Amino acid sequence: QKHTKMFAYLSSLPLRGLNLFRSRAGDPFLNEDTNFGPVHTELHERDLPVVAGALPADLEGEFVRNGPNNKYPFSGMYHWFDGDGMLHGVLLEGGRATYVNRWVKTKKLDFEDQLNASGSFPSVGDLIDSGVSGILGLAHYVGFQILQKLGYSSGFPAIGEGTANTAVVFHAGRLYALVENASPYAVHIMRDGVFQTIGAQSYGGKLKHPFTAHPKVDPETGEMMFFGYRLHKRPFGEHSVVNADGALVATVDLRMRKPSMMHDFAITKSYSIIMDFPLRFDARRMAMGKSALFFDEKDVTRFGVLPRHCTDPEKIKWFQLPACYCFHTANAWEHDDKVTVLALRYPRMDLDAFRQPEKPLSDVLPSALYQWTLNLTDGSVGETMVCHVAGEFPVINPTLTGRRAQFVYYATVARESRMPVFDGVIKVDVISGEVVDRITFPRDEHGGECVFVPRRNPKSEDDGYLITFMYDCNPLSNPKNVSRFWVMDALTMSPSPIAVVELPARVPYGFHGIFVPLEELRKQAEVAEY
Repeated sequence: QKHTKMFAYLSSLPLRGLNLFRSRAGDPFLNEDTNFGPVHTELHERDLPVVAGALPADLEGEFVRNGPNNKYPFSGMYHWFDGDGMLHGVLLEGGRATYVNRWVKTKKLDFEDQLNASGSFPSVGDLIDSGVSGILGLAHYVGFQILQKLGYSSGFPAIGEGTANTAVVFHAGRLYALVENASPYAVHIMRDGVFQTIGAQSYGGKLKHPFTAHPKVDPETGEMMFFGYRLHKRPFGEHSVVNADGALVATVDLRMRKPSMMHDFAITKSYSIIMDFPLRFDARRMAMGKSALFFDEKDVTRFGVLPRHCTDPEKIKWFQLPACYCFHTANAWEHDDKVTVLALRYPRMDLDAFRQPEKPLSDVLPSALYQWTLNLTDGSVGETMVCHVAGEFPVINPTLTGRRAQFVYYATVARESRMPVFDGVIKVDVISGEVVDRITFPRDEHGGECVFVPRRNPKSEDDGYLITFMYDCNPLSNPKNVSRFWVMDALTMSPSPIAVVELPARVPYGFHGIFVPLEELRKQAEVAEY
């Protein structure tokens, strides 16, 4: 414990200088007067009021959404991607709704709970800041590793243990909380909807690389595909497969040319598609007061297509296209000798632009829905814009993952906002390239990723629900300062939600969620050591 406290103190020294150059009070993602700021209480509230409409009888299960929510005052350069993972859930059963939120009990958070303070871990903010603060960020990052090697880190989690703050996946009877630089954290959903962290999953010691925040589960075979990337050492990228029973069965080195920040990928029935973007990492830039993560416009983007169970890097077929960036794919499918990928594309990427840019975010980082067709025979690439409307968090009916789906839904960026907030959801017909419809949220209300849940006996691909958390930033219309849970009709895209549930607290803006049906909750794997 003595060494632990000394380590925390020494590792924080560069941050003391860093804070002279930048005030944390002004950070938009830590400002508790907005819905980006963290909440500080874990709740479990039953029988929530349905303030509009009625909950559908066939929508039973738990909506689980992940997002950053720092527990202790943050030391150093903060970025929205840095906060501690907190799961927010709405359990729907018998026409009633229960709300629960819990921090994911990561090794990092467990250590900080012992300190009752921030552990001064290196952050994304350290890597992307420039000027003097960037140099101090480098000192923090390097000093952290040196102190570990000197033995001051007894009981201190290593770099890369992760915050589990980005997404969730349910596979082989288990929920996992995810972040892309670490192992997944297994979480058990109790009968009353409460989340119990079990621990980091290693798949019997077979998992040797970081685990993406966006694994893909094949709806027919039950297999889960995922990749992981490293920025500081080779191999820079690897791909793995876990079978339907939860056993890791295949891993391959992707033999990436350079370190690249790759947030997502896609699958088809037979292939995985890796997306190598020129968002590069070079720690030497920090010594010059520049961001270590930078977009290299002179480089190219590459898509790598590999057979699902590939263990030979030579079997990966790479396609080259002009520099661009994608945070999230919508889907992919194969047809004849071609593979088609659908994703929201940016012409460039700057992670620092999320921190209050001078112009509206949709102008600084304009996205659009694009489709690429990769010809496996002649190596050609076709690129087409499907929809010009800027947005993020694309989703489809999950039963069609890796198969051709007609409809894609995604959250639309609030046009005049300088922050990543979303003012509606759009429905796009991928076959015709037309916007089918869009739901525009009421004035001052913003949502996030809208998760698609099929109806119990659907009559069509789009016969289902869209669910999300909503927040009204106007204190006059939201005097309680709480969020709401919306259920929308994905088929009709009616502007009036099917049901609105008032929550007992504010749910900070976050990232990704899923819906776990009640029958899956009841069949969860037994709690076990990982």
